[in-house]
Amino acid sequence: MSMSSLKDLIDPNMMDLYPHDCVFKLAMLAKQCVDEDPILRPDMKQVVISLSQIVLSSIEWEATLAGNSQVFSGLVQGR
Repeated sequence: MSMSSLKDLIDPNMMDLYPHDCVFKLAMLAKQCVDEDPILRPDMKQVVISLSQIVLSSIEWEATLAGNSQVFSGLVQGR
């Protein structure tokens, strides 16, 4: 799975203003969760840990933008 194929799935209204690494990590986690071999699927503990790390990265990304733009400051506060 490539970032370019993932971009086709993202709402164009996002205007490429989202943490690309988080989208990629989320897609890879989703792919693992539906693996044909149940042994290779992550257990719920692993899923929660991975999602928590992705959310934290996303919040950090938003925080860096909040300092640079009035538009993003509103987005972070509206969360």
